[in-house]
Amino acid sequence: MSISRRQFNSLLLAGTSAITAPVSVTGQAKAKVVVIGGGAGGATAARYLARDGKGELHVTLIESSVSYTSCFYSNLYIGGFRSFSSITHSYDSLASDYDINIVQVTLQRLTVTNRWSS
Repeated sequence: MSISRRQFNSLLLAGTSAITAPVSVTGQAKAKVVVIGGGAGGATAARYLARDGKGELHVTLIESSVSYTSCFYSNLYIGGFRSFSSITHSYDSLASDYDINIVQVTLQRLTVTNRWSS
């Protein structure tokens, strides 16, 4: 089953709505959020979800690489003002500073199940 951008955005909206719901509505268990892709956008989304979730979210970041190379400041690398390692980042600080579970795997297929628990 493939997922369209519209379906993905609907699921993302439902997930963020669950984050803002009161704890009495969502129960005592931590809500689970999975971010697929750890580039600049995915890593930032995972970081802010974990930080702003105040311990109420279990955030997992799925990424196939052990590090990502940022396009930010890449012109400085091309111009010889920065090293390549200065624009390459690992996911270690996300795991240690924000308690994000990093899963290094290449997804071949994504199956989405709709579950709602009260």
